[in-house]
Amino acid sequence: MSSSTPIVAQRDDTAHGDGTSPRRIAIIGAGISGIATAAHILQHNKHRHQFEVTVFERSDFVGGVWEYDERHPLEPGYPNDVPPAANPLPVSSSSQERPRPAYKGLKNNVPTSLMYSSLQAWPEGTEEFVDRELIAKYIRDLADSTRARDHVVLNTSVESISKHRNGEADGQTHEAGDHARNGDSIYRGKWTFDAVVVASGHYHIPRLPELPGLQAWRDAYPGSVSHAKGYRTPDRFPGSNVLIIGSSASSHDIAKELSQAGKTVYVSSRGGQWDIGAPEPAIKVGEILEFAAPAPAAAAAGGDAAAEDSRPKSRTVRLKDGTLLHDIDHVILATGYLTSYPFLGPRLQDPAVPAGQAGDEIVVTRDGLLTHNLHRDIWYIPDPSLAFVGVVFHTSTFSMFDFQAAVVARVLAGFAQLPAREEMREEY
Repeated sequence: MSSSTPIVAQRDDTAHGDGTSPRRIAIIGAGISGIATAAHILQHNKHRHQFEVTVFERSDFVGGVWEYDERHPLEPGYPNDVPPAANPLPVSSSSQERPRPAYKGLKNNVPTSLMYSSLQAWPEGTEEFVDRELIAKYIRDLADSTRARDHVVLNTSVESISKHRNGEADGQTHEAGDHARNGDSIYRGKWTFDAVVVASGHYHIPRLPELPGLQAWRDAYPGSVSHAKGYRTPDRFPGSNVLIIGSSASSHDIAKELSQAGKTVYVSSRGGQWDIGAPEPAIKVGEILEFAAPAPAAAAAGGDAAAEDSRPKSRTVRLKDGTLLHDIDHVILATGYLTSYPFLGPRLQDPAVPAGQAGDEIVVTRDGLLTHNLHRDIWYIPDPSLAFVGVVFHTSTFSMFDFQAAVVARVLAGFAQLPAREEMREEY
């Protein structure tokens, strides 16, 4: 995408009519993206603007993915490499609060000096790399200091958003109170807004690519294959040999922790653009060819010596360079996540459509990696009353998301204008 069309910053004194009618803004998610967006919008209420802001958060806390939960998420079916067309979970209290991907030893991998909101500095003396507890506290403190927390509705999961014919954006949610988390009841509600900001992040649905032989392993060795989202601490992995597939930040962290706990760790990588290698003493290996078929139970119990010699050793993995990895006790797929906003409905999220055929409306396609039809990765081009904060990857997350939030707030307040849709489309 080119960057030739700027967002022109200017004040629009007619944006809110007589200035007495508040504009209703819905924000989905109370992590750093959602809290920063709410905080920046609320800054404009200190002047003449009157925004009504509602932040929907499906869990019972503010802080997003940095909040630690010792529970393990359910593993999705295998393979899982296509986003859902609609909300895949039943409407029940069990779907309200799903464990987040934070592991106990998680730290930031972007220095705090580059990872902050313009509305709040880190406490003096904060180190460049800190534990997840301090990062979650930073988000909570930002919510408190800007009064964004006052606008958060917890235990509330957005089911769908749709556009009224009269031009208003309608968000329908089901709301669960304290009793609902215990499975006693579910409450449904309907809200009407003038604009919706999606700030729900990307770390929800594990991406599990299909690898030759891995399904047979999952069946033969229950519990031996999991996604990195379920990793919490090294002591949850019995045995001594662990294979991690993928070479991103989470892979690096998990490999380091497991190696320090005395495990032999192999990190398999395809050598892609974002490959960050393996920390010592973990062993970096090449791309996987296949998981060798599990030995039949009958052959394992007996048989002639020739058959025993020809049978692959227990839990063997073949690499494309011919290397064999034997006696692998556990496989961790650090293979990323699927981009998914199931509440957008099938018109904007359609897993039947290839990425190259997204057209002019679809946001999420079969690949589950890109978000389509967004101007500057924020504004939905066909209708900018729908915006996104936090969809970009490989960036200084907090600072970038805070900048996006500030831009959204200025446009909504009339201090900046978007280009015409035709210009946004041409630039996209």
